[in-house]
Amino acid sequence: MNSDNGLKKTIRDCDFVIELVDARCPLIYHYPSLTTYCKNFEKEFLVVVTKCELIPDYFKKKIAKKFNEEGINTMFVSSKVKEGILRLASFLKSKATDQQIKVLIFGLPNAGKSTLANALIRRHSAGTSPIPGHTKGIQYLKMSKKVMLWDTKGATQIKKKYSDIEQALFSKKHEKVYFLIQKLLEVNNGNLRTYGIDINECKKDADLFMDLFAKQKKFIFKNNIYDIKRVKEKIISDWNKGKLTGWWIDSYE
Repeated sequence: MNSDNGLKKTIRDCDFVIELVDARCPLIYHYPSLTTYCKNFEKEFLVVVTKCELIPDYFKKKIAKKFNEEGINTMFVSSKVKEGILRLASFLKSKATDQQIKVLIFGLPNAGKSTLANALIRRHSAGTSPIPGHTKGIQYLKMSKKVMLWDTKGATQIKKKYSDIEQALFSKKHEKVYFLIQKLLEVNNGNLRTYGIDINECKKDADLFMDLFAKQKKFIFKNNIYDIKRVKEKIISDWNKGKLTGWWIDSYE
């Protein structure tokens, strides 16, 4: 389901659509056209905000308000600490009355689709990985007698154009990680300081931060040149694993 037409076909064939968005930057993970497609095919739609253990309560309220202003219902979950999972499962079961319903779980790479699916079915069936693009095709997972989950591959070619920070988050390549670091320095509200670097010294300069990071971690080549590629790999890996936090509401549209 890498194309927009493929997404439309999948929505048409299912009964209910869940879009998974990362709590740290929900609007970057949100695909607005999905809402339109669900309305066109008369499918119920819910945005599930995952990894919510990584953000404060005040920011959850801000996210809910933003989506509610667009007429979109939200639910907050954390597969890691099992927050909201039973509530979501009960909600889905309530939608199944006379026959089995097919629930599509949609999201951009590394939003946590397979992790959520495993939490809902209460066993490890869908493969997971901190590397974007792990899931291949659609996995069909039975949550209950009347609820079948469709765990989809991370949609990487849905949008015609991706911003630099989106490329940093959704690509397997690390060239654009600079823009994620720059954003985390700008919002200055996460745990970037846990790396032992003086954020004030960086002056919101991602290049300087990466140099200090390389020096701190001794990511240095024999000729005393900093191994910035290794720095970028560490940063994006920690972000994907939920070890690195920072939150913002804008979408870079």
